[in-house]
Amino acid sequence: MTFRLLFVSPNHVPVFSNSYLDPEIESHRIIVKKNNLDQLPPELLISGRITDEEGNPIKNAVLERKGVKTSSGYTGSTSIVDSMAVTNSKGEYRFGLEEPCQLEAKISANGFCPQIVKNLNPDQRETIRLNHGVTVQGNVELDGKPLPHVGVGLVQRERGDNYIGYYEIDTDENGIFQFANVPANEKLYFYGLMKSLKPHGCLPSIEIVTGIKGSTLNLKPSIVEPGFTVEGRVVFTDSTAVPKGMRAHISRENAWDVQVVSLDDEGRFRFTGVPKELCSLVANYTGYRKSRKNKSLSPINPFMLIGTVDRNLLGIEVVLEPGKWLSLKDFEPAERRRIDQLRMNPIAGAE
Repeated sequence: MTFRLLFVSPNHVPVFSNSYLDPEIESHRIIVKKNNLDQLPPELLISGRITDEEGNPIKNAVLERKGVKTSSGYTGSTSIVDSMAVTNSKGEYRFGLEEPCQLEAKISANGFCPQIVKNLNPDQRETIRLNHGVTVQGNVELDGKPLPHVGVGLVQRERGDNYIGYYEIDTDENGIFQFANVPANEKLYFYGLMKSLKPHGCLPSIEIVTGIKGSTLNLKPSIVEPGFTVEGRVVFTDSTAVPKGMRAHISRENAWDVQVVSLDDEGRFRFTGVPKELCSLVANYTGYRKSRKNKSLSPINPFMLIGTVDRNLLGIEVVLEPGKWLSLKDFEPAERRRIDQLRMNPIAGAE
């Protein structure tokens, strides 16, 4: 089992490990730097407190920077604000700034529902209350029997400003799963993860709606059904040999789920256990773009092919040609309007 570790020390900058680590295999050396928060003036500090609903402080809550608004506009990535802050035993947090700004952050704390906070300012000390959210639970079955140790997931239907991320968990020995600290009164998709379910079949995504905070949503048994195969090959118009290590992936529109495979020497790829859903197929290489010969080329995102997988899709030929990626402006209005039709049709390349 591997973990992404967070290293926290008083008067030092908190830092995540660069990769997922297995603490039992070997020791790991992480360098943490001292912070300068005590030396900063009030106008260059965003501070506040994280508590539960009763006002009790929450220790080790993690606030991750999502966006920053300055006098020149909004940005999701900047060095003028610390990337992260962690609360102390009093539930207090501090972000250091290089210039005054507003901050948007995601708050995560063990045992509580994640939360997005906006418009954090240096001139006000915010107290933010977290709640425990909702529990979502159920079981997975195959041929009338519990299916243990397969992955399932949850993700919000709306993934805009208040998107907090996705949830993944494995079923236990009895095929039971339980998600804790899920947002209340929210529309989400529940689904099976292709990577772990493909030996058995698939679990298509379903939309669910959670109740009030503190409630439990019991889902009906999730029955594994046969999945589909999507296979084909990547072809370069200039007869370039398939680069070693080149990969293709297929992802699902509703579920936060993707399969990734390496191409063989002939450019072939094969995905199994794909549910009956809207999906996108991607295989890119630097210096090349998707050719317009690909029938399912998306005019909105011209680096992918889009379509519905509702059967085994075999012999897909994904054509790449030299050049910079196409953009939306390269497509006529009539072509752009085809997007809904493309989404309903099966994924197709230039075959």
